[in-house]
Amino acid sequence: MPRSAARLVSADIQRRSALRLFRALLRESTYLPDQTARLYYRQLIISRFRAYQIPTTVERPWWELNGKCVKRLKPSTIEKRASEKRRQGRQVLSFLHRASNGNLRCLQKVLLHAYGRAGRRRYDLLKQLSKPEVLESSSVVEDILNGSRSMRQPLQKLYHSDKQFLAYFDHPQEKAGSQIQLEISNLYPKLRALLKSQETIRPPGNLRKPLRSSKLIAPSTNIWARPMPVKRARNIVKRWYKNTMEKVQPPLPDHEWEHLKQLATGQVKWEGLVTRRPRGITEPWEVVDDQKMIWRKTLTKTLIEGLTPRARVTGHNSGGAERPHNLTARFMRRLYAHIWAHACKVTFDTTRNKWSVDWGTTRKQNLGSLPASVEDRFFSGVDEKGRLLKDDSGLK
Repeated sequence: MPRSAARLVSADIQRRSALRLFRALLRESTYLPDQTARLYYRQLIISRFRAYQIPTTVERPWWELNGKCVKRLKPSTIEKRASEKRRQGRQVLSFLHRASNGNLRCLQKVLLHAYGRAGRRRYDLLKQLSKPEVLESSSVVEDILNGSRSMRQPLQKLYHSDKQFLAYFDHPQEKAGSQIQLEISNLYPKLRALLKSQETIRPPGNLRKPLRSSKLIAPSTNIWARPMPVKRARNIVKRWYKNTMEKVQPPLPDHEWEHLKQLATGQVKWEGLVTRRPRGITEPWEVVDDQKMIWRKTLTKTLIEGLTPRARVTGHNSGGAERPHNLTARFMRRLYAHIWAHACKVTFDTTRNKWSVDWGTTRKQNLGSLPASVEDRFFSGVDEKGRLLKDDSGLK
């Protein structure tokens, strides 16, 4: 066979395997036990495969995602990454299969990615949080984000740099002991309110490291009592900003946060599992009698099972958190409560004229009526701990 023909055959086989993997991923994403997770992974799978799809014509180098035009990758880049991406796709297929079958760690990771507590969506929510709140035209916002020299922020002017992380801080304030204090600028009120709130209310669990402080306190002089070099001062601010943004949990949209709260508190009933669709079986070519039809169906099914590779799915026969759990309404409600405890929403309080942050909690909320009042005569003569009070004579 000529090399050109062999390449065409190999390309056709790779295209068919990628298409088969794409369909398998979409089918497995429909079995996830949460509607938000199903929609999120469907859009994610489609976007990732579309980015690695070689355009058939020159006029289609772009494709649309959520109303934005995204450029496709180069054919040479796609060819280099094809085998590695197919391997990662098979790992994601196994991961989604374990999550839909009740594996606790996989299912918890699916929900964390779907609700923006980790992964790609968390970075998208952080980008929305990092936009300046100005009342001028959109051109002013673009100049601030692009680091225009005419719209430089105080720290950018002081450190002679157009780096974007310097634009989030206000002018440094001097403190006692040759130290300076940096806070988030008033152009980012949501980010400033969120940092102060997460500093006081630390989400439970070990999902992310706790945020120790919402302010940066840095030395203004070096060990020789000389002014701090500008380059080192920039690196201190950059390191603090990077570590802080890794710990921040961005707020969810209001409607999504309220829906997650209702799922966590049991106000909205869990929708239940999605029943798996049966796999299609090839029908016989011809029917002579009943026995021959049964024999041909059995033979076709045996051939299909023998030719299909049986990939071992890890985590199904082990113990602990890796074992498959029985997905019940109570089990899912506890998972939603864990996700809700790390989620928040930011709303504007008109009475105090400031942004307020509301966090979820894992504590059980008392949704019933208040306890009835008790007469004082039942507890007269005892203290708060139930001990008898002493008389004036010192006798009990």
